[in-house]
Amino acid sequence: MIWQSVVTMTIIDVIVILLTLGSSVLLFRNRQLLSQLGGLFPAAIIIGALATLALMYLYDFATMHLFPIFLGTERSMALMREFHLGYIWIGIVIVSLLLFLGIFLLISRFAQLHKQHLRQNEQQTRLVDELKQAKAVTTTSHELLTDAIEALSDGFVLFDANDRLVLCNSKYRELHPIVADKMVPGATVEDIIRIAVKRGQHPEAAGREEEWIQQRLVAFRNPTVSVEQQLKSGGWLRVYERKTVDGATVGIRTDITTLKEREHALRESEERFKDFASASSDYFWEMDRELRFSFFSDRFTDVTGVSSDWLLGKTRQVSEIENRADPNAYRQHLKDLAAHRPFRNFVHSRERSEGELVYLSISGVPVFDEDGKFCGYRGIGTDITVQKRAEKRRDEALAETERANRAKSQFLANMSHELRTPLNAISGFSQMLTGELFGPLGSPKYKEYADDISASSNHLLSLVNDILDLSAIEAGKYPLVKESLIVHEIIDDCRRFIATAADLKGITYSVEISADVQPLFADRRALKQILLNVLSNAVKFTAENGHVTLKATASNCHHVFEICDTGEGVLADRVQRLTEPFIRSDPDPHKSQEGTGLGLAIVKLLVDLHEGELTIESEVEIGTIVTVAIPSKTPQLSRAIQ
Repeated sequence: MIWQSVVTMTIIDVIVILLTLGSSVLLFRNRQLLSQLGGLFPAAIIIGALATLALMYLYDFATMHLFPIFLGTERSMALMREFHLGYIWIGIVIVSLLLFLGIFLLISRFAQLHKQHLRQNEQQTRLVDELKQAKAVTTTSHELLTDAIEALSDGFVLFDANDRLVLCNSKYRELHPIVADKMVPGATVEDIIRIAVKRGQHPEAAGREEEWIQQRLVAFRNPTVSVEQQLKSGGWLRVYERKTVDGATVGIRTDITTLKEREHALRESEERFKDFASASSDYFWEMDRELRFSFFSDRFTDVTGVSSDWLLGKTRQVSEIENRADPNAYRQHLKDLAAHRPFRNFVHSRERSEGELVYLSISGVPVFDEDGKFCGYRGIGTDITVQKRAEKRRDEALAETERANRAKSQFLANMSHELRTPLNAISGFSQMLTGELFGPLGSPKYKEYADDISASSNHLLSLVNDILDLSAIEAGKYPLVKESLIVHEIIDDCRRFIATAADLKGITYSVEISADVQPLFADRRALKQILLNVLSNAVKFTAENGHVTLKATASNCHHVFEICDTGEGVLADRVQRLTEPFIRSDPDPHKSQEGTGLGLAIVKLLVDLHEGELTIESEVEIGTIVTVAIPSKTPQLSRAIQ
């Protein structure tokens, strides 16, 4: 049994020693890794515990096999018992504690490492997700940027710091169709420019190709201002180029063909305007927002003899025309300027250096900006000196005509007695002869001649009376003697006067008087003459078996007399002229007509003297309606109005 115990202990000692040595070697070889992992100290504690256990087994082995040889059996057994009974338990406890402590620390460390590993995995996973999201956002942003660049109405191009094409939109290729096939990523700007010049894209480079290319490259690499380029197609581009922070070049190409065409049209328009202004007899002017003159065309000095420099910067108030224009027109002109209103034909005069007086007609319109803010005036001035002189001659001629007409009317008014007296005598004596008051005339021819003399004298007397009445009214020698008149009485007098003429033609004559017609305050003779003249015309121009109506009503403070007939009517273009002297309803001079054409002219003047109104409505082959409206003023009302 002894030898079995020895073998067993020997195997155990060898195992413990090998385990201790192997752990030590493993610890030494992986000391850096264990140090990085924080497990060096726990591993050292475990190896120390194994080494202690190995020493205990070696001591036990020595007491059992080696000590008896050198110390004797009894002494060896005593040492073994002392070791087993005393120190081995302490050693086992120490070894156990060290092993437990080392294993615990090692397990704790590995647990911490596992947690750190898990956290690192979570962080890596989160970082991977964030990278994926960032990549997705970057991709989306890139797509949006690409779409935005593609959607630009202008051409866009980007060259890197080495002057190689990075990208360009389709609009850029569209604006450069000649070299669109060469605009691929990686192509250099110099190659693109040279091919474009070779293919004739830039007409301005013709004859100096290399010089133009070098100038273009310098401008591309050192961009400062935008430039304009004309293309082979005739179109125009505005070229914008700028450097980025990393040395790349961004370019924008704007199609300004339409703008160039408008500029050309504007220049042509300005040239035409200058030509018109130079050829025009008028001049042009401008005012600023402070109503100071800011521009005069050259014609101003030519027309007025006044230097435009003298007026520039001055307002209308200090332009020395206050006493050279109508005061009311001048005040209104200043009000228009202050209120920023348009005005037309403000007339004033200026005196040239040689003393000649020129008249100017000024028109202007206010100018406002897009926000409605007043910017000033623009206008035109016209030389109306010739017109003013013609007007002056016309006014003088009219005045002379008026004087002559008044002299004629005055003469006729003064001659009324001299003209009427012999005519009355002729008419009276002819009537005596016709009536054979002093016995028979003898031959029947005498009576016939006496009848002709009576008819002719009466007709001439009527003509003279009309002319004299018209002249008296025009000369202001027809005074109105107004009184309160009974309308029925006036109308009855008129009825009796025209009844005979109406009966001879079989004309029906009727009167309609409104029940509310009150007495009329007017001149008796004038009112009867008004109604008789109109009624006589109605009977005269109404065919046999026709009808004439006189209506009298009261309306709106007026007495209204309406005479209607079923006569031949008057052409529309002559109705408005019937109240002019010597104007007849029928312009044909070969048609025999009684009367002088003064009847309605006298009616119009008499109605005007009463401050009334005369209107005529007529239709050919239907008839005529003449309306006379006389104000219904009583003496009390008239005084109240005054």
